[in-house]
Amino acid sequence: MQNASILVVEDDPNLGQILQEYLQVKGYQTRLATTGLQGLELFVAGNARSVPAGCDAAPAGWL
Repeated sequence: MQNASILVVEDDPNLGQILQEYLQVKGYQTRLATTGLQGLELFVAGNARSVPAGCDAAPAGWL
């Protein structure tokens, strides 16, 4: 999976940065979105093939 790209969507900026840095160390290209809407926009604009996700709370009716 070299050069695989992962879109990280995380509303906690510190956790998002930690996840992004970890994935980059593992060889992935990453993009970081801090809201669901921003994540959706980046997903639609990009070449994402799948969206593994975890959500402990879904404000604003996202789920």
